[in-house]
Amino acid sequence: METVGIYEARTRLSELIEKVGKGEEVTVTRHGVPVARIIPVDGEKKLAVRDAIEAMKRFGRGKSLRGLSLKKMIREGRM
Repeated sequence: METVGIYEARTRLSELIEKVGKGEEVTVTRHGVPVARIIPVDGEKKLAVRDAIEAMKRFGRGKSLRGLSLKKMIREGRM
């Protein structure tokens, strides 16, 4: 994965997009700190809605709010 600063990304955008189109990923930094990634459109695995719901259900199994009320937590901004 290539890493470039913002200024360099601006000046080389066409070249970077070409690389991304070939499957590479590019990280853009500001003062050395990563702020963005340029990835191919199909570079992130996307879940179907039903698969995502099932994954959330599996994640929640066996977990408890330990006596807390979900409604109260939402009101308090804890969610």
